[in-house]
Amino acid sequence: MNTRVRTKPASADVQKIESTSPRQSRPRAKSGALEAIHKIAKDLHAVGAIDKETMRSFDASCLMPAPAFTPKKIAAIRKSAGMSQPVFAMHLGTSKSTIAKWESGEKSPSGPSRKLLEVVARHGIGILTSV
Repeated sequence: MNTRVRTKPASADVQKIESTSPRQSRPRAKSGALEAIHKIAKDLHAVGAIDKETMRSFDASCLMPAPAFTPKKIAAIRKSAGMSQPVFAMHLGTSKSTIAKWESGEKSPSGPSRKLLEVVARHGIGILTSV
């Protein structure tokens, strides 16, 4: 049996995956190598070779956390959605006072809230209202 070993660097495969992926909102990896490792783990999970708990471990170690948002950026996201603070808060599942504190810099959004803000920033508020 004649087997060929691929000599193309893994980063070229990752770039190809990134450029051809139909889902633009997928979580980004910390590096190209971690992106490749995460994809392999995801494929193994899809065929049942690794369990949910192990996949969560790969997610936690390979994927980047949601970005931090400045108060000005949060206000800009809300204004681009054309919403008041109370309406924006309702869509994010939080209170008007929380939105006001985020926009004044008194408080910062937590991880899940940062993720929601990232989704709204990328796809618009319609992504939350269409459900």
